[in-house]
Amino acid sequence: MRFVTCALALLLVASTQTGSIQAHAPWPLEDYRIAAMTLLGTIKDATLTAVSNYGFNTMAISKTLDQIEEHIQVSYAVVSPYFNNFISNAIEATSGLRETLVADVEALFNDLRPRGEELRQVLGKHLHEYHEKLEPVMQEFNPMYN
Repeated sequence: MRFVTCALALLLVASTQTGSIQAHAPWPLEDYRIAAMTLLGTIKDATLTAVSNYGFNTMAISKTLDQIEEHIQVSYAVVSPYFNNFISNAIEATSGLRETLVADVEALFNDLRPRGEELRQVLGKHLHEYHEKLEPVMQEFNPMYN
């Protein structure tokens, strides 16, 4: 019973993750760049706020932080073509493995589908039995049922 529950949970997680993987572009470097730039902007704002609260000159610090941001953007522009080429080659090289995994997951899902329906029926039967056994107790102690 635990195995069936774990397998169904695994299939649910796998199916939700594959949808999001297919919806996004296969270049995670762009996601990292966006996250890094957002983090850098947050750090820059927090630093400038902290420095201005103590009365320091914010122009020099702002200029340095702008230079760091520009350096990150230039580095991204240099690294991006190489990384994208590497990712393309890796996706192409592992396409057979990916297809095998997708076929295995689909086979497992098709194998578990009838078992899931059987489990649903058994659980429904047990819940109905519990309801029948608890209904007299509930009627006795809860005036709303009378």
